Amino acid sequence: MADTGPHRLAANVAALRRWDAHCADRITSAPADPEILGQSARDGTVSIVAMQNGRRQLQIHSRYRPTEEARRTVAALPPTATLIVHGLGAAFIPREYLSRHRSSSVIVTERSHATVRAILEVVDLTAELNSGRLRITTTPAELTAAIEAVHLPMIRDGIQSVELTSWVSRDTNRDHFTVLHGMIPAVLQRIAEEVATMRHFGRPWLAHTVENTFCISWDTIPERIEKFRRETDRRPARVLAAGPGLDGWFSDPPPPQD
Repeated sequence: MADTGPHRLAANVAALRRWDAHCADRITSAPADPEILGQSARDGTVSIVAMQNGRRQLQIHSRYRPTEEARRTVAALPPTATLIVHGLGAAFIPREYLSRHRSSSVIVTERSHATVRAILEVVDLTAELNSGRLRITTTPAELTAAIEAVHLPMIRDGIQSVELTSWVSRDTNRDHFTVLHGMIPAVLQRIAEEVATMRHFGRPWLAHTVENTFCISWDTIPERIEKFRRETDRRPARVLAAGPGLDGWFSDPPPPQD
């Protein structure tokens, strides 16, 4: 397995830092989990195993065809806006899901930054992390922030979870993953309440914003626009617009006609 260790870790962490500097710093400062080991699967892919009781290996993925195993798992999942994967492993499921569903995001939960570091020393996730569509979390606070950052039901809704059963159900891991899984409904409820507020006040906010712009001194606006143009030149952008078909999101339904 070429290009592992410090060089692989540095590339992965640099990609992660674009979207989550706090998590990147925690991973960098953590010692690599000694239980996590890299291995080559029978199909030639880079995989990982975990030591158990200091000797026996715990197989997290198929030791023969983990890529095919991930394809079958993902094929059984309906497309959704956000997939939460409990257990990173060698990232076969996140990579396959992101490849298959180009407008979806994946949030991974893991047991510790040390475990994530050991994995990132072995597995190349630079493309997925650079895209911003893959987020890695280990604590309730990190998971909450990741869901709030990538799960945008006003644009695309739907969220579901899947787990690496052998890893998540391990005695030393079960309580940690249970806590993380159990907090998801509360986060989604808060997002739903925020969306309801946006739908109710969206039209007044827009109207007030437009009206307030007429009170702004425009002397410095051209300079600001030019600065923004230079900063965003040749950078990809996503443009969202609300057309007439979305008016119902921001207004009460019309009264019934006689």
